Amino acid sequence: MKLLNITPKSQYTENIKRIYIDSFPESERMDFEDVENLKAPNSRLLGVFKEGKLIGFSYVSVSGKYAYIIYLAIDKNERNKNYGSQVLKKIDDLFKNKTKVLCVEKPISENDIQTRRINFYKRNGFTLADFEFEYLGQYYYSMYHGAFDKQAFINFLLVCFHGCKDFKEIRGYNIDFELVSKDNIEKAIKIQHEIFPLENGSEDLKETVNNSVPSHQSLQKYWLVKDNNRYIGISGLYAYKAYPKDAWLGWFGVLENERHKGYATKILEFTIHYARQLGFESLRLYTDEEDNTQAINLYKKFGMISEPYNNPEDVHFEISKTLIFSTSLTKNPTTLWNNKNLHLGAHDEKNNT
Repeated sequence: MKLLNITPKSQYTENIKRIYIDSFPESERMDFEDVENLKAPNSRLLGVFKEGKLIGFSYVSVSGKYAYIIYLAIDKNERNKNYGSQVLKKIDDLFKNKTKVLCVEKPISENDIQTRRINFYKRNGFTLADFEFEYLGQYYYSMYHGAFDKQAFINFLLVCFHGCKDFKEIRGYNIDFELVSKDNIEKAIKIQHEIFPLENGSEDLKETVNNSVPSHQSLQKYWLVKDNNRYIGISGLYAYKAYPKDAWLGWFGVLENERHKGYATKILEFTIHYARQLGFESLRLYTDEEDNTQAINLYKKFGMISEPYNNPEDVHFEISKTLIFSTSLTKNPTTLWNNKNLHLGAHDEKNNT
C-alpha cells in the first residue's frame, strides 16, 4: 500500500470525489473543491493505492505539532479488508513527529455508527479527548494519538474551522434505541399510550412490525428508548412517497416520570441524525399548539421553524391549532411546508377505528 500526494485536477480527482460523497453524509462534508484545492492550512490530499489502484484517500492538515486527519475513507467496494488500519499506520509513519488528531460526530447511542468509528480509532491507538464542541450545528468529539495538549488543540481547531464553539466536557450516555419488533410490540403500544393517552398509535406500530406500511408511505420506523435497560420513551420516523426528501417525526415522547432529565434532547438528536443518514433533506413534525408547550420549546431550541397547518381539504382532522415544525438536514436553508395536504384526518380515522 502507498500514500501518494494528489494535486488539483489530477486524473484521480473524480474517483476521490466519488469515494468522498459515498463515505460522508452531506452534513459532514465541506465543499469538495476546498478539499481538492487544499484550502485547509498546510494540507495534503493523499491517495491510497493498492497494487496501483486507488482504493481510498485521506485529507490531512498540519500545524505546529499536530497532523489533523480531516477525512479518511476507503472505497465502499474495498472495505472490511483492514485497509483503514493500514492507512492510519502509513499516516503515522508519514507524520512521525506529529500528534495525529481527528474529530468524529458525537455519538447518541452505544450502537450507532459514530460509536463504531470511535472504537475503530481506539483499536488503532487513538485516545478520546475529554471535551466536545459544536461546529455548524453538529457536536463533535476529538481523538488523538501521541502527546496531547487540550488548549493547544482547541486553538488549532479555532484556526482551522472558524465557527467552532461551545467547548465543554463530555457527558456520558447509556441510551439505547431498540427497534420496535414482534418481540416488544406490546411494550411499545403500552408506552405510546402512556405518553399519548388521548391518541392511539397502535396501528402505526403494528404496521411497521408487520411490514405493512401504507401504500402512500415509503418509510415507517419506530424505536423504544432505554437507559440502562430501563424504558424511558419512544421515537420514530415516517415518510411520504409524494415527498421523498422529507422525513417526519412520529410518536416522539418521554415517559412522564423520566422527563426533565435531558432525555428528550438526546432522543431528538438521535432521530435527526438517523434521518440525515438516510439521505433526507428535511425533518418535519406536526403538533398541537395548545397542549405541547414543553415539546414546542424543545423544537425551537433545535432551531426548527414553525408554521400553521389548516389545509381545508384535510376534512376529518380535528386538532384546531396545529403547527408544523421543520428543520433542514443539509447545509441549505429550511424550507416551509406551505400547508400541503398531509391527510392527517385519514390517519386519525385509521388509528381510531
